[in-house]
Amino acid sequence: MEGADCMGNKNFLQGVSKDIGPLDNADVAKDLKTMPRGKLEMLADTLSKDNLLLSSIISNLPAGICEAAYDDFFTLLYGNDLFFQLYGYTPEQLIAEHQNRIDRIILPEDLPVVQKSVQKAFDAGENGFEVEHRIVRRSGEVVWALIKGNFFRGLVNTTLHCVCVDITQRKQMEQELKINEERFRIAMAQMDNTIFDYNISTRMMIHAYKSAEVYGLPKELENVPDSLVENGTIHPGSVSVFLEMYRKIRAGAPRASCVVQTRLAAGRYVWRKITLTNIYDAQGSAVRAIGILEDIDEQKRREELLRNQIERDTLTGLFNKGATEERIRSIMGGGPPQAGCDALLIIDIDNFKGINDRYGHLYGDKVLAESARRIAPLFYPEDIIGRIGGDEFAVFLRQIPARETIRKKAEHICRVFSEEFNYNGIIASISCSVGTAAFPDDGTTFETLYQKADIALYEAKHSGKNRCCTYREEMGLEMQWQPRGNTIIDKPESSED
Repeated sequence: MEGADCMGNKNFLQGVSKDIGPLDNADVAKDLKTMPRGKLEMLADTLSKDNLLLSSIISNLPAGICEAAYDDFFTLLYGNDLFFQLYGYTPEQLIAEHQNRIDRIILPEDLPVVQKSVQKAFDAGENGFEVEHRIVRRSGEVVWALIKGNFFRGLVNTTLHCVCVDITQRKQMEQELKINEERFRIAMAQMDNTIFDYNISTRMMIHAYKSAEVYGLPKELENVPDSLVENGTIHPGSVSVFLEMYRKIRAGAPRASCVVQTRLAAGRYVWRKITLTNIYDAQGSAVRAIGILEDIDEQKRREELLRNQIERDTLTGLFNKGATEERIRSIMGGGPPQAGCDALLIIDIDNFKGINDRYGHLYGDKVLAESARRIAPLFYPEDIIGRIGGDEFAVFLRQIPARETIRKKAEHICRVFSEEFNYNGIIASISCSVGTAAFPDDGTTFETLYQKADIALYEAKHSGKNRCCTYREEMGLEMQWQPRGNTIIDKPESSED
């Protein structure tokens, strides 16, 4: 076998000349015959040294080197030590058991793929090919090999000069990664959470697993976060905190989160907690962020239900006294509106005591509930509507363009109250009086604004009721004002209703 290996080595190293035609060989022979003996010996010595150097390099390469015939069997013509180590045979065993046929060592399931890949590259006139396949070693062990080869096209036949690398460990890692990804996909599919990847430089969001399907979005979405705001995926009330989260991430913060309402593919808005975590490059710059959306819709709705139980008046469903004051104070604490003004309206049912005395408290409760039902549709969701006393309501109007609008809104309230009330066949005519004051013109604190609106209400009552009045300075000074009973500010009560 040693002689065969040497012959293989000779074939591999001198393959450049083995398919030269007869004319070229004759020319070479003629040149050699006419060459001086000393020069001929020097050329032979140089070729011998070059041959030994090339043999040494091939033997010590950290990869298998082989030459094979391009035939149906990929018959081996030469292989270095690492080639035989990779394929799991000695040169003698390969000849004795397989007649140097490499096709018998390739895993049968992979052989058609190898043959097709090599044939395709050859037919396309390419210089070489690359293919991965499994090897069945003599011990029965299966390993993976990466083959990179070149075609040596001679006049008589074609051979393959190949480098063979053991990629078993890489393949095992790829398989383990694939298994882990599948496990992760299955785990995520069973969770309410969804994940996505965000490229900070390109502003591209790539949805993972079921995220795109849940929200009715393409798997890859550009110009994030602005595009999610523009297409309505983020509820208008959540836009500011959503954009602030992305601003922090783009500025390099390790992590940022927010609680927002997001629109599902079906069109319904649900509550989600979004958390973005940055990934940094070698220079410490934030390059990507991984996002997780947690389903907190049920939690938020439970909180909302509990908050309603605490903040809502059980009879009318409007905000109760404490919640009304708290919310108005919070709005006023943010400063005056950027345009126009805000306004506080206090609404008091006229002669409500007489309704209770004549028809009973149950009937009076129905009047209060119906009054709330009539008031609520007149205002926007951002306005604050509450019941602040027995028969008294308060409304805080947001961003009114002009004081004249306040008066018109108050007159509208009086008109809807003037409609007859009918409960169990008992018909009653009711009316209301309304006092208004503007923020910030009439007051910059809640106490002052409430006082001015209540003075205007007092004026409406004493002017004949069933009307509205807007606060004016000539209505009276603070020291002359006496609050009525059941007002939102605790002061001595009066008999006026």
